[in-house]
Amino acid sequence: MRRRFYPWMLLAILACTSLACELVNSATDPGPLRVESVDVSPAEGNGTFTASVGLPAHQSDGTLSCYIPDESSGGQKSVYQQTVPALRSSRILTFEFTMTEPGSYKLYCTAMEIGITAKTTFTVVAAAVTPAPTNPPTTPAGGQPLQFSGTGQKTDYSGDYSCAVGADVRLVVNPDGTAELVVIGPGFNDHINCTQSGSMDGWYLAGTANPADETVTLVSCNNGGFNAQGTISYAGGTLSGDATCIYNQGSSSGKVAMKITTP
Repeated sequence: MRRRFYPWMLLAILACTSLACELVNSATDPGPLRVESVDVSPAEGNGTFTASVGLPAHQSDGTLSCYIPDESSGGQKSVYQQTVPALRSSRILTFEFTMTEPGSYKLYCTAMEIGITAKTTFTVVAAAVTPAPTNPPTTPAGGQPLQFSGTGQKTDYSGDYSCAVGADVRLVVNPDGTAELVVIGPGFNDHINCTQSGSMDGWYLAGTANPADETVTLVSCNNGGFNAQGTISYAGGTLSGDATCIYNQGSSSGKVAMKITTP
């Protein structure tokens, strides 16, 4: 028996083929840059925070903009704006920003080309006050602060990623036995590719000096916003040793935020 072929059958076949192509393209074409999620660590803290932005695969470069609205003034603080290259698979982009004024804040991140935004909430708490040493060591000779300068390697940490860079280091030993170690070096926007932010980060570690062996033991960092540990020697006028700043609040508590090794 011979079957007849009607024109409407050809149209149906073409329509199905076209629909199949569209379904394949929609499944394989990742589209433009989008933001799936935003998270801030620690959720409560003071000083340096780390933002983690979930980005799905996308077929073309896009601009990621992250900002914190100021409800009192109606303005906003921009904390990140960079071009994100096309990605074949999803990734988590991280960057650091600083907030010290206590209060509850929202961080928004937007894929500017299509205007899709994700947000999260975090809290800035008052910075802890570093207690004075109970047994201050002997006053430096002459009753004047001792100052030492040097260089070292600063390593910044964000989750499982870290970036190292050269930094300037200055140590001040005060007559009352207190001491401050200042670390100045470039910051990073992206801890995966170690993309520098173009600005300088400052870390301020406080501790107590022991003139007997010319060492300083560090106990706090950034006015109590972080714990600190480590020992720096200034024997012979040369700085040597290492110290770390450690998160003391939120989900990152106990993790290293920054390490300085000198010389």
